[in-house]
Amino acid sequence: MVQDTAKWRAFSTSLKRAIHISDYFTKPSTADTLVLNTTLKGILAELKAKVAAPTARLPEQLFWQQFCRSSLAEVAKKFSKAEEQVRDRQMGDNLVFLQRELYRGQKMMVWSASSHPTYNGANIERKFYHRNPRLGDYLKQAYGEQYYHMGFTGYRGKFGKLLFFHVLNVKKHRPNSIEYLLGQMKQPYLFIDFHKPALPQWLQAPLSAMPLGYKETSMRLPLVMDGLFYTEEVFQSHYIPALVTPEQKR
Repeated sequence: MVQDTAKWRAFSTSLKRAIHISDYFTKPSTADTLVLNTTLKGILAELKAKVAAPTARLPEQLFWQQFCRSSLAEVAKKFSKAEEQVRDRQMGDNLVFLQRELYRGQKMMVWSASSHPTYNGANIERKFYHRNPRLGDYLKQAYGEQYYHMGFTGYRGKFGKLLFFHVLNVKKHRPNSIEYLLGQMKQPYLFIDFHKPALPQWLQAPLSAMPLGYKETSMRLPLVMDGLFYTEEVFQSHYIPALVTPEQKR
């Protein structure tokens, strides 16, 4: 690992700065990128060598190897013209690693913004999805019909990313949108399974829908996700302070 104290301090400082800007559009500096890239590659090489040792704690070693690969992708993505492809490809690699190496034989449920687990972006009428394979494309390739993506949408309320973006109101829906149609049923929750046989033709045709960040987009829903969960009321995220135990107060 990084034994030299000065090198460790430089790596730690660069890593903290990269984490601080990780949810924004700012690129890490060239100096920080060089430190992180060089150090993480060195750590990864050492971890790979240790796996061969008879006393190696294999799951732990494999986890930290994947951590290094994921961190290297995070460092590199903002210098790539295909930043979103790098990000979603690494998401897919991380999930396949977790399922096949650490949780083999177990069912996994993953919570994510609905735009990432979509697949077959050619059926979404936004050029971004035509150009950028998503997490769902990699998972469909790896697992086929064993992968099930449930998208989420809602009729009215507020949404936003806690601590990062402004809270916004869900816009009024067009009469030909899936949200408008489901809203006429006056139900708090609804679920559509697109695997059901004999789906009505109108549901297979391009429909205006808002599961992708509540931006109105035309898409063929059964071709880009496996099911849709609808809520009549959408609630914004709220910060919940950490619980302090009596022992911590002392």
